[in-house]
Amino acid sequence: MTDPNNPTALLDAIQDVLYAVDQEFRFTFINAAAQRTLNLTPDALGRTLSEVLPQAATGQGYPLLLRAIQEQRPTHFEVYSPVRRRWIRVDAYPWNGGLIVYQHDIHERHQAEEHARALTTVSMHLQHAVTPREVASLLVQVVPAALGAEVVVVALLDEDGEQMRSVAATGLDEGQQRRWSEFPLTAPVPIAVTAREGRAVFVPTREDARRDYPALLNAIHPHEAWAALPLRVEDRTFGGLGLSFPTPRLFDEAERAFLHAVAAQAAQALERVRLLEAESRAREYGAFLTRASGELAASLDLPTTLKNLTRLAVPDLADWCAVYVPDGEELRVLAMAHQDPAKVELLRDTITAVPLRLDASGGAPQVLRTGEPFFVPVVTTAMIDALGRDPQHTRQLHTLGLRSYMGVPMVAHGHTLGVLAFALAETERHYDAEDLKFALELARRAGVALDHARLYGEAQAWAATLERTVADRTAELAARTRALEAFGVLSRDLATETDRVKLVTRAQEILLSLLPHAVAAYFEQQAGRWKLRCLTGELPDEAFKAALEVGLERGQAPSFDTPFDTNTPLYLNAFNPQPRHVRPESVAQLKSVASLPVGAGEHLYGVLVIALYEQHGWTAVDRVVLETALSKLRLALERAEAVEDLARRTRELEEVNAELDAFTATVSHDLRAPLRHLQSFSLLLRRALGDEVPERALRPLGMIESSSARLSVLVEALLSFARMSRQALRMQDVDLNDLVRLAVEDLHLDVTGQKVEWRIAPLPVVRGDAVLLRQVLVNLLGNAVKYSAGREQPIVTVDARETPSEESGEVVLRVQDNGVGYDPKLGDKLFGMFARLHRVDEYEGSGIGLATVRRVVQRHGGRVWAQSTPGEGATFYVALPR
Repeated sequence: MTDPNNPTALLDAIQDVLYAVDQEFRFTFINAAAQRTLNLTPDALGRTLSEVLPQAATGQGYPLLLRAIQEQRPTHFEVYSPVRRRWIRVDAYPWNGGLIVYQHDIHERHQAEEHARALTTVSMHLQHAVTPREVASLLVQVVPAALGAEVVVVALLDEDGEQMRSVAATGLDEGQQRRWSEFPLTAPVPIAVTAREGRAVFVPTREDARRDYPALLNAIHPHEAWAALPLRVEDRTFGGLGLSFPTPRLFDEAERAFLHAVAAQAAQALERVRLLEAESRAREYGAFLTRASGELAASLDLPTTLKNLTRLAVPDLADWCAVYVPDGEELRVLAMAHQDPAKVELLRDTITAVPLRLDASGGAPQVLRTGEPFFVPVVTTAMIDALGRDPQHTRQLHTLGLRSYMGVPMVAHGHTLGVLAFALAETERHYDAEDLKFALELARRAGVALDHARLYGEAQAWAATLERTVADRTAELAARTRALEAFGVLSRDLATETDRVKLVTRAQEILLSLLPHAVAAYFEQQAGRWKLRCLTGELPDEAFKAALEVGLERGQAPSFDTPFDTNTPLYLNAFNPQPRHVRPESVAQLKSVASLPVGAGEHLYGVLVIALYEQHGWTAVDRVVLETALSKLRLALERAEAVEDLARRTRELEEVNAELDAFTATVSHDLRAPLRHLQSFSLLLRRALGDEVPERALRPLGMIESSSARLSVLVEALLSFARMSRQALRMQDVDLNDLVRLAVEDLHLDVTGQKVEWRIAPLPVVRGDAVLLRQVLVNLLGNAVKYSAGREQPIVTVDARETPSEESGEVVLRVQDNGVGYDPKLGDKLFGMFARLHRVDEYEGSGIGLATVRRVVQRHGGRVWAQSTPGEGATFYVALPR
């Protein structure tokens, strides 16, 4: 037991560091905790701090202690101790010409606060990013300050999962950026290990690096600690976050958990923008394919079709595009386009400089021979040099530029009819697997259009021959051709329907309008039988219809099975079946049959059967009509599938957003609970101390209460901002006069002790969300009153003007005060999160009000700005669409 009569023993019993120094900063007393924690021995007594602990004499707290000795005044501060390598609170009191110094370890609390601030900062910045590169760039901008890292690298796996590509980095010189712009997944560095194995890697010291990762040691950047964390969502690792620190790190459990949280936020943000990009790209590609299908179907003339195709592809899909078709033993360029009109001739000269033989390796010839795409996501300078046939051709290639290339086959009915080539040269991006998938689909449709154009050409030639030989057949052929063109107009109806059976029914109706006396039926497989799904036209009798509704056994109906199994139309000029379930005389009424497989993409749904009541030979023109109908139907079904796929992607995005909301709720709870504890315990402490609170305890207690209260306000404001950003807009006519009146009532202006002179002009009606616009006015008017409160007569002016209808069509609301104003040089920060242009002790507030104003106005399609002269007030403008 400690002797109460022995002061030294009592001080040694204290578990925190306590020591005394004289006016020369020589140790006069060191308690046991100080000896143990600072690694001091009794012979340190009588020696100065700089002699015993030289690293402490260079710390930030040393000058504060020297000043306290000189002024013989108490001092209190928090500082990072280079000796203890932890955050401490220092309380120093004058004593006998020197100081008594008391140190209390606050490292865990300080670290938790730093981590909370850092997570908030990272989350706040990431929520505005809309592309993976923006997410990565924000990370390398925000993370160094938040974590104390000197180097931050964000690297993602490539499509094959064998290489890592750095998408953003900071702290690296130009040579290092080139070196780490792309590296193999097998590289012996932590960021590759974390992406390869899906686990975090921590390297606390250079000794650990020398043992496990010698590639990290660099004389130019002598870093002391490293960390790498996987970027993963669910069970999928798609990259890594690498950090280097200038000093050794403990990487204790709390810090590791914090780094995992930062990586999780980064991964969620990257996954969010990936899904956004995928949805946006799917929407854009779907719209593009719809336009392309319309353009390709608009003409059956081959040169016009190919010209339309290249015009569509540039610049939406490529910087330049070319179409190749076989011509004897070579490939011939039939159409080309470049986004820069000045380079069209250069493109023509470059790609036609040397004949492309069909047996040449690589590029378009290889695509035509194999029917497989030729995909080069990244085209290097060495590749371009290898493509050049001679020095002049090589110079042309470099001038034309080539960063990424896709060559895809145009296929119809299993035959490669040509090659569609796309290239990126003027932009920074590269093609990926989604681009290739889209290009293949476009080429497939182009192949069908090309085949239709070919068939149309053959039909036209055949019509000319018949015209010369049989006059009556000429009229029939002309009528059939006009019917085919009419089908192109009627089939547009298919673009407005998504139900498969309804689409097939509409196609049947159009076909029967083009064919002689006929009936059309559509069948799908169900339980091993062909079941009737829809019927247009009259069957021979009711018994025949009843048999079809029961279904035909799979394998016993060749006219159904064959086209479905081969994915090829079946044409029977003379229909002679062996019926088992209907009367022969009923079947005998059907003279000719065409069976067409119905599907979308590579998936087949069923068979469309057209039966004629008159003997008929299926001519090339008939086949064009039927197969064009089938093609249109396929396009409509594919569009319906695309709509369903888009809905699925939208659901996935909503699920990710829901996960983000849940994550926000969790973080808010984790922030609120410690704050409530801090406020509650400070209140209990004040009650326990009673009225006679020592002065040395009163000030720290007040700081705790005011700081926790301010932090609570900030947390609530931030959560309110997040909710307001996600809240759905309820658009209606909103009278700004009513909103201003309600906003003034909300402010409770009598708390300022001054009467505000309001100058409010009549205001117009706008379209918007009344609740959110009211909050905008509360924030703007509240600021106006707050910053003009120091004036003898505060004046707040509110008016509006409407721009003429031939301009942008806006209502511009103006809120003006005669307050202190602000420095226009700091105007860029005015609407930022937590932005403050005045000190907190001058004007209270969360720093989120104007950020909320900007967010609400932007969501309404409007804009906000401000003007000010220091000392003369400020004017805020809100422009809303009419």
